Amino acid sequence: MREKLRRILLSGVCLVILSTMLSACWDEVTIQDVNYVTALGVDYDAQSEQFTLYVQLIDMSTVAKSEANSATSNAPASFTGIAKGHTVYLAMQDLLNTIQEPPSLEQLMAVIVNERALSQMSDILDALNRNRAVRYTTQLTATDIDIPELFNADRYFNKSPLMNVYYNPGYNVEKRPHSPIADVQHFVREYRNPTLTALIPRMVMSDKHWLAEGKPARFPYVEGAYAFKKGKWIGEIKDEEIRGMKWFKASMLQSTIPIMKDGSYAASLSVISNKGQIKYVPGVNGGSYVFTLNVQSVVKEQMEKLGMRQMMQLAEKAVKDDLQRSIQYSAKKGIDLYNVEEQAYRYHHKSWVKAKAEGIEFERLPVKMIVNVKIMSTGKLK
Repeated sequence: MREKLRRILLSGVCLVILSTMLSACWDEVTIQDVNYVTALGVDYDAQSEQFTLYVQLIDMSTVAKSEANSATSNAPASFTGIAKGHTVYLAMQDLLNTIQEPPSLEQLMAVIVNERALSQMSDILDALNRNRAVRYTTQLTATDIDIPELFNADRYFNKSPLMNVYYNPGYNVEKRPHSPIADVQHFVREYRNPTLTALIPRMVMSDKHWLAEGKPARFPYVEGAYAFKKGKWIGEIKDEEIRGMKWFKASMLQSTIPIMKDGSYAASLSVISNKGQIKYVPGVNGGSYVFTLNVQSVVKEQMEKLGMRQMMQLAEKAVKDDLQRSIQYSAKKGIDLYNVEEQAYRYHHKSWVKAKAEGIEFERLPVKMIVNVKIMSTGKLK
């Protein structure tokens, strides 16, 4: 009996010793002891052939901070690191030599490229691809503003730095559906495709729209885009030039169609649905395209007395003007905004091969537009 009891006690002691050895995580790191890089900025100086790398470090406690500590904490919510090198990788290594705590790129949410570095996009993408911590869902934007200015832009009600348009451009783009939205995966897919034009949202800043305690506040927002074709940067596109793309590239739900009559504002329609199709028609001299668009809408406001048929005709004219402006811009600049060449490449490959051999530029082919706008309701309550 004593021998059995002794064995039980020895087994218990051994179990306790083993459990103390296994209960700890030897490589445990607390969240406060890691510097999380949430945004990267890249600039380039052609004269010195050097990249300038900017990183934004976020205090993760500010992401979900309580009302109490948001009022009492005076510590900076973010830090900006700066380093230079002949490659993005070398610049990053130079910066890591000065960091005070272990860094992590696993929370990288945004990459911002200055306009001066757009010609080096292949090198930038290569550097991102070589770091396994960088996700393909990282937001990609470009700007002609100095990147530290964007990193230090004003924030509403002293919220977290993550509440910024370059981290989450969704709402800003919903209100401007003609503006492109790109993550790394989406951009690379189009950047590598020889038949597609890849677009990066253009980030701008303004202090003309908002005041904070009576003083101008600077907020970034998306306006226009930068275009790439066959792996090369081909130029900047202004906001008004890409406005027609919205009808084929995005949902226009609750967007407004202003109706003009004799040069004066007469009414406006609110879009409830839009369905568009672009079709390539093979033929002589490269063929042509047919743009078909069907829009359903409701009357939002009416300043002049107009019949339903007249209102729909004026709305169709307004939509066609949007489309015509961007189509003419595509032809003039040689930028395939609607990616019409892909239609020929995918569905009429023999015609595409023949047209390419003849030196045909698909964005300059003639376009037939069919636009139908229907008004489903006058918007009045009975």
